[in-house]
Amino acid sequence: MRFFFYGTLRDRDLLSLVLGRPVARHALKPALLRDWRRHPARGKTYPILLRERGAATEGDVLDGVSTAEQRRLTIYEGEGYDLIRVFATIGSGDTPLGMMMFAPSGKAPPALDGDWSLDDWRIKHKARALEAVRENVEKLGF
Repeated sequence: MRFFFYGTLRDRDLLSLVLGRPVARHALKPALLRDWRRHPARGKTYPILLRERGAATEGDVLDGVSTAEQRRLTIYEGEGYDLIRVFATIGSGDTPLGMMMFAPSGKAPPALDGDWSLDDWRIKHKARALEAVRENVEKLGF
């Protein structure tokens, strides 16, 4: 299965930990999702996406996600996100391809204005996020 990631799971270390296997650098392909905009989530270190006509959000696509890995991703994302099908362009392509993405549900935190930065997250929050996943492996059901 193909997945589009737009937030913390764009980080290969975190994605590898959540999936339970190493993710090679070349396995994540840059992609563009149209009509969605990434925002910081209020009180959180991760982003959420909101539908916005004419907007575009950069992300990464991973092919070959197994059913067991999808389950792990669903557990990691939690109640605030629903798995939906979206269409995004990969690399320099212009044909949108179908893929799965975790979109905010009614239980997601509200969005703040502005954009969320993966680079800032890596500097300020990555180490703690990795530690939290490692500490909660059993609780998460991994």
